[in-house]
Amino acid sequence: MNIPIWNWGSTQSKVKQAELRRDQTKRELSLAQRRLLAEIRSLYAEAETALNEQEGLSRSAQLAEESLKLVTLRYRNGESTVWK
Repeated sequence: MNIPIWNWGSTQSKVKQAELRRDQTKRELSLAQRRLLAEIRSLYAEAETALNEQEGLSRSAQLAEESLKLVTLRYRNGESTVWK
């Protein structure tokens, strides 16, 4: 059986390197999480903007439909003429 009594600090060096790799991995994970959260927030804001625009366009279409109905009723009642 061979047990090294003195290993010239290689064990401490390996432990220190492992700790440094662990700390670096934690920082990289934290950065990735922050980037992902920022991307999710950006996409959510984009989706919310698109939804608001779609609601506005839908309301405009409803108003145009109501306006067409009113103009058609006026025309049928002889209150309006056809323009060209």
